Formats: sequence, structure tokens, C-alpha cells
Amino acid sequence: MPHLENSEYAQLVETLDAEAHRQGTNFVLGLTHYDAKVESSFLRHWAAGEADGVICDAVSWTENGDLYRQLVDRGYPFMALYYAPDGYSQARRDDYESFCIGLRNLIGMGHRRIAYVGVDHPQAKFTNSFCAYKEVLKSHKIEYDESLVIMNANNRESGVKAWQLIREMSNAPTAVMAFNDTLASGIWIGVHADGLSVPKDLSIIGSDDIPESRLMGLTTIRYDRAELARRVLNTLEKMRIEPMGPQIVTMDTYVVMGNSVSPPRNQSKNGNRKNRNN
Repeated sequence: MPHLENSEYAQLVETLDAEAHRQGTNFVLGLTHYDAKVESSFLRHWAAGEADGVICDAVSWTENGDLYRQLVDRGYPFMALYYAPDGYSQARRDDYESFCIGLRNLIGMGHRRIAYVGVDHPQAKFTNSFCAYKEVLKSHKIEYDESLVIMNANNRESGVKAWQLIREMSNAPTAVMAFNDTLASGIWIGVHADGLSVPKDLSIIGSDDIPESRLMGLTTIRYDRAELARRVLNTLEKMRIEPMGPQIVTMDTYVVMGNSVSPPRNQSKNGNRKNRNN
């Protein structure tokens, strides 16, 4: 894993560990901190005989691509998490349709200026929330506005910073689709720090269904982590016993409606929140 700052990672690690113990298997965690050299060291060490298989949220398919391919070619049980190019075993969430449903709900409530805050993974069609964002706007004949897109944000701090950008917009959005719940919670914190409220002043949708989001009442996207852990570990065990071609574990997701969305408030003529609240 790259880190445990995002509660999605922490929750998934705990779930994998619990399932491993249930199956009589030892689970070892390595944190790469997005360092390809650290990841390479882990993989070479474990594949040399220290571990029977690896689940990896890959740091770089470019920098460590040759190593990943070597592991696969020799039949070592290697499974990528969230995304992998063709030819690799992977465990992924089918988030796309859930993102679309969440956005359609916002549009159905009357929102027309909806911001996207997050990242863009054009190669990961199953988890590309930005692609879903653009497609849903297009299907509802809502013009895509680049000024409403804030990229390279995926944690709580960048969520707070994203809100600081949003509040300065002359025609601010009435809703935000956030790449994950940790990011959404940062936006939420920023909104409340300015004396505003969710969803009265801003509707927010996240993704991951972390425990914090349940306490906040965040509308989010959920999947069954326990089922993912069971299927991933069972698949790795089969790969260990008998080398086989790429194995794909795909998890369905669904939208969980919280109290973070509502119809938009009447906007002032220019939509600027600072003017509206003066």
C-alpha cells in the first residue's frame, strides 16, 4: 500500500488481515510511500521466498513495470489492487455506474453547477469518476465547465484547499462530486469553518464509505470489503497452487444516500457565497 492516511486503505488492510487469519494465513503489510524503489525492494524480497503471494497498489506501471512482468511471467501470485493493464491479475471496484447514479441524483434535485474535485485515471475505466462526471453532464445537456474542475486532490488537506478555491468562484457550484470520502470530508470541514453548512450551502458526494463518512452522514459509494478480501485471498491461493492466466476480481458498488445532499438554495445574481452571506 502507498500509505494509510486514507481510511479506505486502513479499512481494507484490516479486512484483509482478518480474512487472512480466518484462513490460517499470515498477512504482512509494506508501505511504499509512493516510492518505486521501496516497492521494488519489498517485491524482490517477498518474491524470493518470503511470501507466497502479493497484493499491490502499484506505485508506477512505468518505473516498476519490468519487475511486475517478471513476477507474472514466472507464475508468482501477483495481484494488483484497483487498476492494472491488460495481462495482470487485479482486484477492482466497478465504481463507474455508481458515480453516474450519484451525479444523476444531484441533477435530479436541480443542481446544474456541479464541481468535480479529485484525480483523473483515464486508463482505469472502472474507477474513473472524472470520466463519469463528464459523461453524465453531457447526457443531461449540461455544458462542461473547466473552471469547476479541481485536479490532483485526494486527501483531507487538499479538500480544504479545494473549498477555498470554490468559495472564491464568481459563480460557485451548488454541489461537489469528490473522488473519495477523505477528500469530501476536507471540503466539508472547509465549508463549516466558514460558517456555512452541508447540504444547505453545498451538497457533497464522496466515495469509499469509510467510518468517518457514516458518522458525518455523507452520501457515498459502498462496496463489500469483506467479500473483496475473501475473493482476493482465495484467488491468490489458487494461483499459488496452480499458475494460471490473469484473474479478475470485480466488486459491485452502490450509492448510499446520506444527509449531505439536498436541492440547491436560490443563488444570488452572481452566485458568490461571500456576497450572498453579507
